[in-house]
Amino acid sequence: MKKRIIITGSTSGLGLEIAKSLDKKNNQLYLFGQDTKKISILKKKLKYKHKYFKVDFNKPNSIKKKLKKFLSENIKFNALIHCAGHYVSKSFLTLDLEEDIIRSTNVCLISPMLITQEVAKKNLIKGSSIVFISSASALKPSSSLSIYSSLKFSLINLTKCLALEFFKKGIRVNSVSPSLINSKTLNDLKKKLTQDQYRKLKAQHLNGFGNYSDVKNIILLLISNKSKWITGSNIVVDGGYSIN
Repeated sequence: MKKRIIITGSTSGLGLEIAKSLDKKNNQLYLFGQDTKKISILKKKLKYKHKYFKVDFNKPNSIKKKLKKFLSENIKFNALIHCAGHYVSKSFLTLDLEEDIIRSTNVCLISPMLITQEVAKKNLIKGSSIVFISSASALKPSSSLSIYSSLKFSLINLTKCLALEFFKKGIRVNSVSPSLINSKTLNDLKKKLTQDQYRKLKAQHLNGFGNYSDVKNIILLLISNKSKWITGSNIVVDGGYSIN
């Protein structure tokens, strides 16, 4: 059955991989991204016709205006997947207020809260599934990930609160906490680390570094009827990182 699904952060990384998988099944996608060029590239990668929206996740007020117009059509959605994020790996003492702290908070926490609130307020996602992308770093913090880990931990708690609040609407709310996977983020991190540091990091992942598919498949499960008895959960997909 064809579903209507909102995906934020859909132009790259995990969001892009999810969009491609759902596109193959001819779902109707509503894709939110920050970069006009990347949105154009995304259109060429997908087979079917979808709706695309340029949104600056660092500007909550502009998101609200965009949502007002977008949601005025009163389209009912089957799922909402929050993939937009802002990864910052820095010492706490070197964090910049505007670029690191405020931007990270807007992108990782306030924007998904705002989008979820507006969609749920209009009852446009009744009997559906919401998935937030958290991080294994929320469970196993690192000295260089203070802002990122803190915000991702907040998403896990938001997930549980919304699961309690939305269950009467028939909305399931879950989060997924992946660790490092083979991606641009991992490649960039590898350049900053010594060979010994990289080996130790990889060794902390009992099953090695993962791939997009390892995380994507869990998310696809959570928006399907196969997970109808799962809500308020944070599913850790980290190759054993958080327990090692």
